[in-house]
Formats: sequence, structure tokens, C-alpha cells
Amino acid sequence: MAARRHKSTPSARAEREFLSEAEEILERMRDDLALCLEASSGGAEIAPDVLDRLFRSAHSLKGLSGLFGLESLADLTHRTEDLLDAWRLGRARVDSDGLALFEESVALFGRALEQLAAGALAPEFGDEVAQLLARIGAWRSGGPAPQAAAGDALDAPQALLRALTEYEEHRLRENLQRGRAI
Repeated sequence: MAARRHKSTPSARAEREFLSEAEEILERMRDDLALCLEASSGGAEIAPDVLDRLFRSAHSLKGLSGLFGLESLADLTHRTEDLLDAWRLGRARVDSDGLALFEESVALFGRALEQLAAGALAPEFGDEVAQLLARIGAWRSGGPAPQAAAGDALDAPQALLRALTEYEEHRLRENLQRGRAI
């Protein structure tokens, strides 16, 4: 008797590829989150390149989730991306409460992938996302003050300043504030 072959529909293949890609990105996020937690617990600054990688990972997950019509996951990663962007741009301090919310976001996304791999998101998943998003919003509105004053004028040619992105200008300000040579 010949072995039965399972047909693989394009949508089933796409779903497997989504799960595989999302899990790979999530694993990178977990690794970078561990670096953040380690640095934070030791009182060290979190390296800007780690925050950049986390931001790019969240951005990729947001895009993947939206592409596959997973709105609750897209909302979760969008708000997580906002949190990371606030840290990257110095609009908020990286603190234990913010890190705990970020860690919870990563864990919730991981549970979502497990549920999707098993067939579908649990009905209460949307409620979990909504509750976490509300807590992230509350942290952002009542969270710690930015690390650097946004209005500080840079002593640099206006042509240069116009060419910089907001993130590049922030990194320039931080490096000058720390006395680093540019």
C-alpha cells in the first residue's frame, strides 16, 4: 500500500512560514530582552544597538501580523514598537516597570504563536491584549521622564540638523552629552 501524501494548500504553507518566521524573530527578541534585563539589573545602560534590534524585530512582527490579518497581534506589536521607540528616542527611561511590560508583551506574543500552531487564537486572547495595551498606555502617560531635554539646541549647522532623522539627532545629543568625540 502506498504511503498517503498530505496535500499542502498555499494558505497552509503560508501559515507555516508565518509561524516559522515569527518564532525566529521572537527568539531574537527574547535574546535581546535578556541582554536588557541583565544590563538593567546591573545598573548599566542598555546598548542602543540592542534597542534598535528589538525595535526592528517588533516592526517585523507587526508587519507579518498585519499581512496575515492578525489584528490583535499587530496591535500588540505596534504598541510594543511604540514603547521601544520611546526608549530609543529618549522620550522615556528604560525602567523596571517598562521592561516588565515589554517582557509580558514578548511572552504574550509567544503564547499567541503556540495557540496559532495548535489551530487558532483562544477567544480570550483579544482581551489579554487589550488589558496589556491599557497597562502600556498607562505606563507611557505616567511613566518616567525622558532622559534628555528635548529642547536643548545643538551647536551644529542647520543643514546638518535638517539631514538627520529624529533618532540620529537623539543619538548625536546623547553622545555629545556624554562627552564623546564625534
